[in-house]
This record gives sequence, C-alpha cells and structure tokens, in this order.
Amino acid sequence: MFEISLAGQRMIILCNTDLIENMNIPSKKTKYPFRSLVTEGLREYRIGTTGIINNIDPKSWKYNRRFFTQAIMMTPSFNNQAVEWANELWTEMESYWNELGENHELDLIKWMQRFSNEMIFKISTGVKNNCMASYYYHTFVLESNDLDEKEKEKIKESENFIQSKHL
Repeated sequence: MFEISLAGQRMIILCNTDLIENMNIPSKKTKYPFRSLVTEGLREYRIGTTGIINNIDPKSWKYNRRFFTQAIMMTPSFNNQAVEWANELWTEMESYWNELGENHELDLIKWMQRFSNEMIFKISTGVKNNCMASYYYHTFVLESNDLDEKEKEKIKESENFIQSKHL
C-alpha cells in the first residue's frame, strides 16, 4: 500500500488482494462506498456511472457487479477455459510468426491488438472471429491459392471489423 498525490487529489494505492476484495464487496453496508472521485472530464465520457471499477453510483455498481459475478465468475471452469483459449490463440499466433520466418519485421502492437480482440470476442461470445488469421493473410499472404472463397470472405470480414473498430 502506498499513497500518491495527483493533480491535488490524494490517492491510496492498494497492492494486497485481501484489501481490494474487502473494498469490492457488493454490500450497501461496506466501509468503502466510493472508490474514486469522478471529475468533469470523466463525467463527460460517462466513466463514473458505468461498469464496475470507476462506477460511483451504488445502484448501478451493485447491478453491474452482480451481473458480472453471475455471468462470468460463478462458473468454476471459466478461468480454466480462458487460460486454455489464450494458450490456443498464442500457439496460433506463433505459428503465423514461424511461417513468416526471420526476414519479416513484426509489428507487435498490431498482433497484440488482434490477439486481445480475438480473446475478448471468444470469451464474450464463445465464437472465434479470426482476427489474427485475417491480419496474417491480409498483410503477408495477399493472394493465397490455399484458401477457398468462404475462408477468404471470412478473413475479409474479420479485417473489416478490426479496421472499423480502430477508426
């Protein structure tokens, strides 16, 4: 635990998980009702009233916390499944890197954006959206005869989705 002062506001940073868990108990009787102050800029982007981390509206926070807990964290195999998917996606990404060889320069930011996108999409929907494959084939294998029309269309849709998200 340590304390910093940023822009005239005192902040206490907690590093012990027990303390953090105590602060995030979904109870109205908690000693820590608000975890952060919401400034005008954060209000403009609606950060103080949505989600779990920066939400200072107790009713909204409690609903979001309950939804998150029931939807994701209550299933005992969720964490194992997420780790398994991350390993599968990492292996897939490594295979693309190996196919490129050592003569290509890797843009790790683009690869990690696609890895993160694919992981979030898979966790949220249970469906693989082929972001990494689309980046690989779209960027490095422009005209591949190995792919049929259906695969090419799927890759094109994935790349269009990523491009629309980053505009």
